[in-house]
Amino acid sequence: MEPKDTFKQESEFLNAVLDTAGAMILVLDPKGRVVRFNSACEQLMACTYPEVRGKPVWTLFPNEEDAEFLRTAFNDPGEHEFPVEFEQHWNLPDGRYRKVLWSNRTLRDGNGEIEFIVGTGWDITDRHRVEKDLSRANRALKTLSKCNRALFKGADEQDFLTHVCDIIVNQGGYRMAWVGYAEHDEKKTVRPVAQAGYEDGFLESISVTWADTALGQGPTGKAIRSGKPYVRRNIIIDPDGSPWREEVLQRGYASSISLPLKAEGQTFGALGIYAKDPDAFDREELKLLSVLADSLSFGVVAIRNRAQRRQAEAELRQRTKDLERTVRELNCFYAISNLVEENDVFLDKILQGTAELIPTALRFPEKACARITVQGQSFQTSGFRDTPWKHTEELLVNSERVGILELAYREGIPEILDEPYSIFEKNLIRAIAQRLVKIMERAQSALVLRTSEKWASAGKLAAGVAHSVLNPLTSVKMRLFSLTESLKVTPSQKEDFEVISEEIRRIDTILKNFLEFTRTPKPKPQLLSPSTVVDKTIELLRHRLESGGVEVHISREEPLPPMRIDPDQLKEVLVNLLINALEALVGGGRIEIRELESVHERLGRVAVIEVSDNGPGVPESFRERIFQPFFSTKEEGTGLGLSILSRIIEEHGGTVDLDSREGEGASFRVTLPFNESMY
Repeated sequence: MEPKDTFKQESEFLNAVLDTAGAMILVLDPKGRVVRFNSACEQLMACTYPEVRGKPVWTLFPNEEDAEFLRTAFNDPGEHEFPVEFEQHWNLPDGRYRKVLWSNRTLRDGNGEIEFIVGTGWDITDRHRVEKDLSRANRALKTLSKCNRALFKGADEQDFLTHVCDIIVNQGGYRMAWVGYAEHDEKKTVRPVAQAGYEDGFLESISVTWADTALGQGPTGKAIRSGKPYVRRNIIIDPDGSPWREEVLQRGYASSISLPLKAEGQTFGALGIYAKDPDAFDREELKLLSVLADSLSFGVVAIRNRAQRRQAEAELRQRTKDLERTVRELNCFYAISNLVEENDVFLDKILQGTAELIPTALRFPEKACARITVQGQSFQTSGFRDTPWKHTEELLVNSERVGILELAYREGIPEILDEPYSIFEKNLIRAIAQRLVKIMERAQSALVLRTSEKWASAGKLAAGVAHSVLNPLTSVKMRLFSLTESLKVTPSQKEDFEVISEEIRRIDTILKNFLEFTRTPKPKPQLLSPSTVVDKTIELLRHRLESGGVEVHISREEPLPPMRIDPDQLKEVLVNLLINALEALVGGGRIEIRELESVHERLGRVAVIEVSDNGPGVPESFRERIFQPFFSTKEEGTGLGLSILSRIIEEHGGTVDLDSREGEGASFRVTLPFNESMY
């Protein structure tokens, strides 16, 4: 056989081998021009060998990056070595996508120069797809695992949903994820509640609804209505008429899926996921994401159940606290009622007992203390002191303050409390204050009734005394006078008669004072300044005071304003006080009368007259009884003078008080209100 024929046969054999090879074989010269091109290449590149022979290889690659990569490798050999292996993306004219792995070898001549470059290409599209599907499945599985773990972190519903969306984007590699709840309003709105990823105002720019209207034809609306997942595989070429397709494309979303969220068979929302690549949700990934949506639904229900359970537990705790508070309050009121029943009109014991009971009704009884002040007298728990944690309530009678109820914590309250006293405790203290006012009014009424009964009895007694004693006493006085005039008596007998006569006069004075005490007339008020009565009384007693060596000094800036008083009764009060002071100042002394206007806690605007002396004072043991009838510090006294003046001042609506320390003199303070009812 001729050598020429042999070469031809070998060439044809080699071409047959190349064309039947499963791999793509591409032979290039050192300049990158096509020298050989087998049929596998023709099928992939959709061109024939004669069409590409002698053309630079980079002109055959449709991908700009791949073409530039090869052009640079051949045109700048000094800086770039020809790649031994690289992957290339191939988009076929029919829209199919292929991925090729090229392996390149150089053939050199005897001088070591590159003579040919042989490229062998394998279609790895299917393998790449399997790897990609596996990667997606692993990614979805990891996303599902992390979302399940998020369920057990104890977050609230909003945090849980946001965290899951964040995991879907960061772990799953998706472009955006969001959760919407189906509202049951007229428009059947889908309300966004959580989102993560690149959103750029997307959710605000759309009006999602699950109603079967034009705005409800998006994936979310369809998923909620049908209760099934809805996938858009390629939004770029998908003709589906979604109302927000342009908004979706502007944000680089190429595919999406909406998965229904269900509870007890009812769809309550949807999970929407957007990807940057087309066809991002294959069958296996759809299954895993459906499981994720089910887990998300379960998590929402579990969190709501936990929240409902916590709310129920909180309500139970609150009801228990309310019940305990109610029991404390009832016990307190019951104990106060017992105090009233046991002590009746003994107001001091009631007030003291109430002060001790109040802390027991509070949340922190061991730290609480209380004080009740009525007309200057205090009733308090042991260790009471003013603190920053204090609450007060006024005791009001006919809108006039007669006292105050104070509550304080000796130590700081727990830091969790913004206000030391709850609204219930404030209401309790207010109710106790109102109860105390009623108790005081009841006690005062009872005292007035008892006093009236006593005076009525005393009046009857006085009338009986007048009939049974004064008449015989008058006869004795007359007989004594007759005997004194008719008999000649010795000086000793005369002295005895004088003693008898003096004692008869003393008995007569006692009986007359007693009658006056029981029959004190009602005041006959006149509009007059009390200062005028003071001046007239001093003038009346001036000679007697001077004879006793007593100096009287009046302290007044100006006369007291006119007020409705009975001048005769007020003069009787002042005479009594001045005579008592005179009798206390044995050997002389000083009496000071001080006049002023003031405001009384209970009586309001008042006139005050103080009569003070620098005598021996009143012993402490006498002070509480000084105004009681028939109590006297003098052997010859009747014990009715101060009782009478006390009744006179009370009839004027005022008060009379004693301030004295033994050895430091005594001061009687007469307080008269500018009472409109006296006009």
